[in-house]
Amino acid sequence: MSLLLGLQFFSRPRRLRWLRVITGFAWCCGGTRSLRAGSGPSPREPPAAAAEARLAVGPVSASDMGALERQLGYRPYPLAVGARCVHGHPQAFVWDPLARFHGGRARRAPLDSGLFRLSCPLLVQAVDRWEAEGAVRQLQAEVDEGRVSECSRADLEEANRRHALARRALVGNRLEEALQRSREADAAAPPPPPPRRKRTGAGAKSGARPPRALSREELSELVLNSGVAGQSPSKPEVKCLHAQLADHLCRDHSNPLGEAILSGVAARGVAVHGDSQCHQQCDCGVAREAATWWYTPVKNKQKLFTRLERRKQRQVARLEAAEEGGGGAAIRVPHVNMGLFDALTSKAPRYGPPVVIGEESLMSQKAHGTSEVPVQKDLRWNCGADLADRICNFNRHYAENAGYWERSTTFLKEEEANTEEITFFDSNSGDPLFYGPRGRTWQSFVKESRSHGWPSFRDAEVNWDYVRVLPDGECVSTAGTHLGHNLPDGTGNRYCINLVSVAGRPADGPVERHIGPKA
Repeated sequence: MSLLLGLQFFSRPRRLRWLRVITGFAWCCGGTRSLRAGSGPSPREPPAAAAEARLAVGPVSASDMGALERQLGYRPYPLAVGARCVHGHPQAFVWDPLARFHGGRARRAPLDSGLFRLSCPLLVQAVDRWEAEGAVRQLQAEVDEGRVSECSRADLEEANRRHALARRALVGNRLEEALQRSREADAAAPPPPPPRRKRTGAGAKSGARPPRALSREELSELVLNSGVAGQSPSKPEVKCLHAQLADHLCRDHSNPLGEAILSGVAARGVAVHGDSQCHQQCDCGVAREAATWWYTPVKNKQKLFTRLERRKQRQVARLEAAEEGGGGAAIRVPHVNMGLFDALTSKAPRYGPPVVIGEESLMSQKAHGTSEVPVQKDLRWNCGADLADRICNFNRHYAENAGYWERSTTFLKEEEANTEEITFFDSNSGDPLFYGPRGRTWQSFVKESRSHGWPSFRDAEVNWDYVRVLPDGECVSTAGTHLGHNLPDGTGNRYCINLVSVAGRPADGPVERHIGPKA
């Protein structure tokens, strides 16, 4: 068997080596479901480490690889499949801890901290939406207060310990070889330029040295012994619902927090084992254009909000400490401008004329999400109708990718030579929402929009007959279309708008209806 595995390992292509090792091991062992990678016993753990970690995985087939690529949008490096849905597609899988070697990114540290990964788009969508509502902080508070059934901080510590056991069992004795190859890559690469030292703050003035960076050996040891989502085993936290649920599915349903998350997702009306449509994204036989159900993960802003809130709290704490040290002198806490995230998290109405404040009822549920009708099918500038429908009618917080209006549409190509002012219509109702550029040049409008990543309008360019700003800064139309957000800066209100939300065609006339000459 060792000879068979050795021949498979040194066969080409390299990216399939570990896949062949796993399939060969499963074949030789008669389809066993216990997995332990590496050619020999781990020097850190006894042979029972994999069993104690309670791994419950199966081999990866060629169809699994195709499904994973469609689910994730990139080529993964799986060692095994941890769970499957009713359609037979992977729901979670084991990521090769040494996968950085496949992508040539192993110089800094050869180990990846993410061991078990959630891939099922139906579960990822449900968890994304739940996390966006603050589920991480909510579950953390419930765990701290003991309100999650059979899930205390001690249970989280045990889950982290078993997670680390699984990683060490999968790495086996491959780490030393990986470190050696990493050193060789360093020796062959040209030396990096010396870092520029910033002379800011009291530490730089007093000559204080920055903290020493961890060596690759220290960093690898730190990652090797880390728990779920790379957290310290001694400080168990919820941290990431995706990682906790993937750990639960891949380790024989032995993570109590993962079980609570799975139950919570099911309670939100999601078929956790698959529904009648979700298989289209995983089935390689269904073309992307023909699929009626598809989910592309978006950046989770809730975690970014939390991080920025902590930064604000630290600044307030520093100012309060300075106030106490200064004998009680009054110190005004300045507003920390966090740009987009600050505007989204602040709830206080702070807009004066000409802004028209709207009621939250504008975005109540209607026949099609927050609108009565779906978006128009023939949007201008080659904007995607599916993307527009998700952003306009089933979304309050997310946006099209930064630069989408410039790189993925024909907006600039079509409008560059246009000498007239452009009218931007609601993608749902066809109502005129914005006119631009107005009171500035076309070059100024494009430059500002490029600098922020989205089309940016000013007060004079807004049609307040159909546009409203909610108290938290969200810009919507009177038809219930999500447009973007009002993000004031030093020159006044700036309306950061998704192009897919204003790419509609007029409801009562041709699209060539313009207001006046372009400035």
